[in-house]
Amino acid sequence: MGPQRRDSGFLRCLTWLLLLLLQPALAQEVLEYGPGPGQLFPRYGLEGSPSLFLTPDAALAQIQAEPGWLEGQLEKYPDSRPLHLQHCRQLRRDGQMVAAADELGRTLELPDRELLLEAAELQLLAGYSLAAYDHLHQAGRLDTYYGYVAGQSPFRELEQLGYVRLVDGRFGRGQSLVAISKEVDPDGRLLTLGGHRARLTEAELSLAWLGGKLSLADPASAEELLAQLAPHGLVEEELGRSVEDRPIPSWRVGRGPETVWLLAGFHGDEPESTRLLQRFLEDLRTRLPWTGSQRILIVPLVNPDGMRLGKRVNANGVDLNRNYPAKNWTGQKEDPDTWGGPSAASEPETKALLELYQHFPPSRIVSVHLPFKTVNFDGPAAELAKAMAAQNGYSTSDDIGYPTPGSFGTYMGRERKIPTITLELPESDDATLWRENGPALWTAVDPAAKR
Repeated sequence: MGPQRRDSGFLRCLTWLLLLLLQPALAQEVLEYGPGPGQLFPRYGLEGSPSLFLTPDAALAQIQAEPGWLEGQLEKYPDSRPLHLQHCRQLRRDGQMVAAADELGRTLELPDRELLLEAAELQLLAGYSLAAYDHLHQAGRLDTYYGYVAGQSPFRELEQLGYVRLVDGRFGRGQSLVAISKEVDPDGRLLTLGGHRARLTEAELSLAWLGGKLSLADPASAEELLAQLAPHGLVEEELGRSVEDRPIPSWRVGRGPETVWLLAGFHGDEPESTRLLQRFLEDLRTRLPWTGSQRILIVPLVNPDGMRLGKRVNANGVDLNRNYPAKNWTGQKEDPDTWGGPSAASEPETKALLELYQHFPPSRIVSVHLPFKTVNFDGPAAELAKAMAAQNGYSTSDDIGYPTPGSFGTYMGRERKIPTITLELPESDDATLWRENGPALWTAVDPAAKR
């Protein structure tokens, strides 16, 4: 299937109309006859008809066989919609829903939206639901994308917590709770429901786009709901938005007395760090429900704009690992790759982690970087560094060998006395990096556990 294939406008409109009419039947077919457990997503060809059904296992097998395959596929898809999407979001924030819908509709006239659907499908299968959400918006086809979860429905879990399902209309069937997003104002939170954002208050969960709502049978606060949901599995949260309005996703599990942060992707030219934490997430999912005494908080991609561009710095040209309000921060621009920004904590990506610090102050931190093959540490982390080095065979050091004004490690480790590890990976393949550092990361989560 290639972007060079095009159908007439009439046939394409007719095909999409037929798809809309046939969706419930197609969804039922996926639910009943789809191979294997888990989430099943229809893959649409350029003609709009479902040509292939993929399972998570099949997609992840491809991704594991070729670690760069997903990124390579996404690079093929032209992305001419950012301005439309940005304008649409601004209109939504301003409460101009009709104008926002019209703006989103303009993306339907832009090419290759079916390829964007496939990109979103692969991202969902790989667990990147927030990235998929953006691609679905860009494709303008949220209303034609179905995902089903075999087994226990998240709606049933909500019902057990005092919620009743009152959603109706075309979106009312088969929707699943994808993620719980961070607090946005004192009155409530946002949930992501089947790819849609929804507002949660003490009285109800309003689903304006779905034409319905979830109401509380026995009123409970948003905090109580989150507290009850979090221990059952991973809670996916959007910490904030990057300079170019890309999501900064995180995953959280547990509510023990200790909070462990695992961070990666500060620098966009270090994709191996992000892939290592994504592999850790896969391993963590096999251990759910989590019964450990730690709250684990994972941010695999702090700098999504830099990763998109393949650059160390963010979209403003700021090194995010020099932008923290440490006492030694400097705005001097001697090297453009290590510029600390116009002011300390000037960047939205930095602010997102500083806000996270207010809500979930860490007991210890691991920040993954490249390429020095060492367990560097700041603050009272010498013993933790030795324990991790015993697993991966790397050297340990409290000095990386060059000045790092305004670094994350200086701010958190040296000034706030939080044990902070900068895990410097060597340049190697993903399988080797995981074999060496999977046990080291689990040591950071629970240093006292026997291995």
